[in-house]
Amino acid sequence: MCGRFLHNSWLRRVWVQILIMASMFVSSSWLPAANGAHVVPKSTYEGKTTYSYAYEKSVQGLNPRWTFMLGQPSDAFDGEGRAALSGDLALFVKNDKLNASSVVTGKLQWSVGKTIRAPLSVIGSSVYVTSWKNELFRYDVRSGKLLWTYAYKNNPALSDMVNDSASFTMQASGELLLFRYMGMLVALDAKTGKMRWTWSDAESYMQEIFVLNIAGATPMVLVPSEKNSPNDGVNFHALDLKTGKRLWSAGPTLGPLLGVVNNRLLFEDLTPRTVKDRFELKLAVLDRSNGKRIETRSFLPVARGKDPLTAQAKQIALNGIDLYVQSNEGTIYRFDVRNPGLKTPLPLSKRVNWIAGPHRDKLFFAKERFDGLLSVKTVNGSEWFYPALDNPVGKLLLHNNGLYVAQTDGELFAIDLTTGKPLFRYQAQSQYFPALQVSGSRLMVEAEDRFFTFELPPALLKNN
Repeated sequence: MCGRFLHNSWLRRVWVQILIMASMFVSSSWLPAANGAHVVPKSTYEGKTTYSYAYEKSVQGLNPRWTFMLGQPSDAFDGEGRAALSGDLALFVKNDKLNASSVVTGKLQWSVGKTIRAPLSVIGSSVYVTSWKNELFRYDVRSGKLLWTYAYKNNPALSDMVNDSASFTMQASGELLLFRYMGMLVALDAKTGKMRWTWSDAESYMQEIFVLNIAGATPMVLVPSEKNSPNDGVNFHALDLKTGKRLWSAGPTLGPLLGVVNNRLLFEDLTPRTVKDRFELKLAVLDRSNGKRIETRSFLPVARGKDPLTAQAKQIALNGIDLYVQSNEGTIYRFDVRNPGLKTPLPLSKRVNWIAGPHRDKLFFAKERFDGLLSVKTVNGSEWFYPALDNPVGKLLLHNNGLYVAQTDGELFAIDLTTGKPLFRYQAQSQYFPALQVSGSRLMVEAEDRFFTFELPPALLKNN
């Protein structure tokens, strides 16, 4: 019957078409294409990773000495700077109060205030905090005694401070306490809390300030302030530290202050590039006493065939007289900042994710997919991979011989920089780490709604 069926020309054509369609369905739905790609969408995926469960589990786990609960931040700005260590005390802001607990016994030592808010700053034997009522408090760390209050609620330039603590920072310098907010810098008498002077630059958002105390020279505070348009560069104002009087101004094509060498200020020169530029990096050298430009030093010639408009150094760092420059194509060079002609190319394989260093003659790089960390010695270019680190770095701290890394998977590692080996790990169950701090022989880790304290091994505390 089958033979008779196939001999019927009309039926035979229909049957052939059915067979062809069936074969197409099989080949397109189930068989790999000629180039090896599968047409059917995949419902699973396994990416490549450097994760080594066996190695990670070989690292000693260490539980915190104490865990202190902070609670969730009460607004968008007080998630950072809610805890700090000072000697054997852990200081923290919780429930609108400033608290101090012993890191030896874990017991609460004192609790003060009713309207306290973060951030807090520990400077010497004092802790400074602000309040929801536009006040700045200074407390004694040991006793919790209120030493003075400065009310800035009547200062129009600071009237919005209660709504934004993210830009509020302070530092001490001799007899003065300096705090800044937006375009306002205020100098208070550190002993009494009385205002000494203020400086305002209403057109700009004030950045980090630099206090320069050099023997034989007038103490000054260098105030960088960026105009609303990023193309305006950065203006620097030098103020007399004692009086707040402006000594000089410089800019607006200066980048961040890199450092002071031989009483001269070194800045990156951000003059707009032109087709005539022949170097990737230019540094402006300013006289500290009057802000006048003494010279411009050029580093790293633009490679042949590269566009001078875009061939600009990626990153720079100054460590003493050693200037580290990452070229536009990724290679890192070390220069003597005093002599642009003396350069030492470091044999680094064009690492682009330079995230920390130099520290103890090492530079630190996030791996290509940001899932780990490696370091490179500046003396010979030798590399060291940290095999326990297998996730993106959330927070990193370098202190003496210790490398402290909090990963975005919640894993915390403490690594000996001399040996490159992790000494302990801890799973913090957090994806966000506002602060890592080493104080004495202890490590403080702030992680979302809590913070931990660890007793550190002596190997991490070596400073030689």
